[in-house]
Amino acid sequence: MNRLKDKVNRSNDIQQIKRECLAYELSKLKESSKEAVESLKGFTGFKEYMHIDRAVQNELEEIILAASEQESSQLILVCGSVGDGKSHIISYFKTKYPEIMSKFTLHNDATESLEPNKTSMDTLNDLLESFTDEKIENSSQKLILAINLGTLNNFIDSDYGNRFTKLREFVNEKKILERSIIDNKFDANKNIQFVNFSDYSLYTLKDGKVESEYIKLLIKKITDKSEMNIFYKSYQNNCIKCINESRCPIKSNYELLSEDKSQDAIVDLLVQCIIKNKIIISTRALLNFIYDLLINRSYIDINDPMFKDKIGRLKNEEYINSLTPNIIFDHEELSFIFKSLHTLDPLNIRNEKIDDFIIKFNNSIEINKFFDEYIDYPKGYIDRFNNIDFEEKTHQKLKKELLKLFIRSYYMCGKGDLFNLNDQVYNDFMKYVYYWNKGEKPKLQNLYNEVKNGVLKWNGNADKNAINIFIGKNQIKYKVSEEIELKPDLTNLPYNNEKKLEKFLTTIEVKYKSDRLTESCEIDIDFPLYELLIRVGNGYRPNKKDRNHFIKFMESMNKIEEAGSQNSKLVFTEKNRQDNKKFRLEYDEEFEIYKFMEI
Repeated sequence: MNRLKDKVNRSNDIQQIKRECLAYELSKLKESSKEAVESLKGFTGFKEYMHIDRAVQNELEEIILAASEQESSQLILVCGSVGDGKSHIISYFKTKYPEIMSKFTLHNDATESLEPNKTSMDTLNDLLESFTDEKIENSSQKLILAINLGTLNNFIDSDYGNRFTKLREFVNEKKILERSIIDNKFDANKNIQFVNFSDYSLYTLKDGKVESEYIKLLIKKITDKSEMNIFYKSYQNNCIKCINESRCPIKSNYELLSEDKSQDAIVDLLVQCIIKNKIIISTRALLNFIYDLLINRSYIDINDPMFKDKIGRLKNEEYINSLTPNIIFDHEELSFIFKSLHTLDPLNIRNEKIDDFIIKFNNSIEINKFFDEYIDYPKGYIDRFNNIDFEEKTHQKLKKELLKLFIRSYYMCGKGDLFNLNDQVYNDFMKYVYYWNKGEKPKLQNLYNEVKNGVLKWNGNADKNAINIFIGKNQIKYKVSEEIELKPDLTNLPYNNEKKLEKFLTTIEVKYKSDRLTESCEIDIDFPLYELLIRVGNGYRPNKKDRNHFIKFMESMNKIEEAGSQNSKLVFTEKNRQDNKKFRLEYDEEFEIYKFMEI
């Protein structure tokens, strides 16, 4: 009995130690935390504090309020992806409008089942009984259904879908399952309404630049100096008086995360991941990411009763590797977000200025002056290295780790004009995404020229307004080219007069027309393809992997090649000689003969 009592006391002591640490509150951000589980049944105080108004919320609110006043049946589809906040917002409305929401049946397809022995398709069939083709116009039921796009697609294509052809027609008419932006304001003449979370990104576009008020506000919920902020209260009550106050990376990282400059850098990096690597970041995954950004699990296990003691005994290299600028780029094993961020590591960027700085850093023994002059750290962030003599060879490994930390930190919170770590190709692409969605023709001229240049050089360099083609066996001595005329076709440009874009397409539909084409050729340009075409325009030759990766683009290339002069005129150019001769093969329609001549 005494042993059990001692065990309980030790457990209580450990829990008390954990509660007296910022890490305890931060653990609420983890995906494994009970706070991360969303349902339609309740809205906890923590979730209420973490709630952030979003444009999609305003859209859904208008639909719910309007639908609640209708006598006819109303099915509101709240569509999207896993973890994007559908249940969270519905729970928010349940708290905000209890009387109005009581008129609706609420169902989350991802987490709820009417009967355990039924499949999700069976459950949806039963749930939507009042919205079958026979009953939808005579029913008065009101239902809000949070449903993932994949599940919706599977349902309308299943055998049950034959009972819901009006639902299927609505989904197809509104292009809910397609990559498109459709107006979805409340329609009193319809029994079905919808909001698609996938139409909204975690970021917005303004004046050709990326912003994310949502991500930044989410970070500020964790760092704001507010009485309501449980994280900041824990920081004040526990971190400042902690025995590890001057050597705890969690405290240091929390202070760095509280800086505007660091927050902006994190926002920019996350949006780059979304655009460049096509990942989908849910709010749930985002909160878990912030937790991992602050606490390096490689060295710190907050479930260990001795974790505070171990923090105090972290070695210099372990402390450096536990700092946010290193965690964010160097831990691809943590999640798909970190795996994506690893591809953006500024250590992979090499240019003349960076190389010059590395030489200067390696030859210096006054390492701290570089950090003082060029890095905007919170007070005391790396003070533990102030008195280290870098003339000693024993500290060379530490110096190497500090160099990595410096370059990564310069990306996040650098100051001055030491070197440039920006991706200009990415910046240009986002500018074009903005202007294309707005339909601003004059500002898209360079885009159409750059894409055309990449297309014409895809098979190697050719003369102006010509493209190389492959005929028969692979030619070693000659390259064959055809004349081609591609003119921009701007008839498909969207139009949006809003200065700030909240709903937009991130894939640009570039079209070109030619006299030899019956219809314009369309090329869907996402960032990976845009970046590749820029490289091709600068001399890069696509390989087999590139061709296999961009299959849809290769189909467009085949169509473009058909628009050339290959049926009437070809040019043959010798390769790999000091003086490469050119020959032209053309068809004379008058005499119905071919002519072959040197140019």
